[in-house]
Amino acid sequence: MLTLGLTTGVEFLENSMLVLSSAHVQGGVGATPEEFVWVTAAYATAAILMILLQQNLTEHFGYRRYLTASLIVYAAASLGCGFAHSVITLIAWRVVQGAGAGALFTSCRILIQFTFLGPERVKALRFFMAGVFGGSTLAPLLATRLIDASTWNWIFWIIVPIILACALLVWFTVPEPESAEKAEQQIERRVRYDYWPIALFAVSIVSVEIVMQRVRFQFLTQSPHLLLLLAVAILAIVGFVTHQLRVPDPILHLTGLRNKQFLWGLLFYFIYYLLAYAFSYLFPVFCEQVLLYSVDFMGRLLFFSGVVSMAGVMVYLGVSSRLRRRKLLMCAGMLSMAAAFWMLSRLSTQIAASGLYLPLFLRSLFAAMLVLPVAGLAFKEFELDFYSHAYRLKNIIRQLCQTFAVAAMTVMLHHRAAVHRFDLAGDADPSSAAVSQRISTLSHGLIAHGLGAADAHAAALALMGKALERQILLLSCLDAFTLLAGVALLGFALMALQRQLD
Repeated sequence: MLTLGLTTGVEFLENSMLVLSSAHVQGGVGATPEEFVWVTAAYATAAILMILLQQNLTEHFGYRRYLTASLIVYAAASLGCGFAHSVITLIAWRVVQGAGAGALFTSCRILIQFTFLGPERVKALRFFMAGVFGGSTLAPLLATRLIDASTWNWIFWIIVPIILACALLVWFTVPEPESAEKAEQQIERRVRYDYWPIALFAVSIVSVEIVMQRVRFQFLTQSPHLLLLLAVAILAIVGFVTHQLRVPDPILHLTGLRNKQFLWGLLFYFIYYLLAYAFSYLFPVFCEQVLLYSVDFMGRLLFFSGVVSMAGVMVYLGVSSRLRRRKLLMCAGMLSMAAAFWMLSRLSTQIAASGLYLPLFLRSLFAAMLVLPVAGLAFKEFELDFYSHAYRLKNIIRQLCQTFAVAAMTVMLHHRAAVHRFDLAGDADPSSAAVSQRISTLSHGLIAHGLGAADAHAAALALMGKALERQILLLSCLDAFTLLAGVALLGFALMALQRQLD
């Protein structure tokens, strides 16, 4: 149980640290923003493909061998990421990282379902959730300490011994969910999957990732190449789904997943991951570039949020068996997220740091109040064979949501910044009497501090420009928070109207 929790937690720890340290890693490898987005996309693409192949690989090698090998690959790739001196090298190692760690979360959760029953499964889930939320909680503090004390490379190197320790624990403690005799029988009847559907799925995922990364910098209507790639992605996924629905032994058993409870659950998983990953991208931008907080202070804010989330999860796991109307709890979770985003959308640059704790507290309850009840209800009608297919599909959606949320927030900030820059153009016009007066006041202040007249005037213009860009980013972030509050309210309405999850 402890081993599965640690194995799951190490991936969340590393990825969360990378998100918080992305600016430092980007500078360390000399990457432009357009190049650096592929660091995340490369990992997600490899992870999605490994999630698709997870069942086939565990049938061939067994869970113990598969998890051990995956962790060793993950450790080697993390070491390589730390030694990367160019963005191309870092992207290549991130692909290997995704291949090693991409299906750890999925494999550990499915293994819990296969291995434990009754109260033992509940206990195993507590360890599993402690790993997930514990890794995410510790990441902000650890990442900020590492950046302050050393270099960005240690974001990757620090987890290598932890990963290797997990590999040893897996090898010596993780049992196979089936007896050796049954495993031998399974080998004899093992399905030989066609490779071309996997290739179709890979083409679709890679095309979608390219579109979502490029759309940050170029709208679809401005590039026929992106439209063509999107068409290729749609055709490839249609071909993959059609094949999976027709064959008797598919890679992803879509026919058996046409369950109303599960489909509603997937919808709310999508909303949850969209809001969670959008917040993970937007909040650090808001703290560092608008409120001008240090990385260390932002890390402490996110640590507070993580502690509240983990406490909420543990409380929910303790009382979930006694809950009868989970729909009310899930509706309250949607409202708490909507309230958190609405409060963030009303902030200004003059807000005291204490004003962030309430929206962070409300946001932190989201996981315990929404995603855990959804998980308990969406999968409860599946037998073990179908459970593994359902959980892999859910985690493919999780990886896609991460990329989609970041791309959507980037496009949103870019679009709203253009609108606000146009609206505020008058505030930056040097011919304006008010602007001219502000520049003159700043110039005189800088001259009083020892600058020459020409240098003081240039510095005053630069300060005015920075203040204007900060105001534009503030307004853009507030617009994004407002949009996310609307998405959460839409989620609340859908949750209140549906009757499948209760």
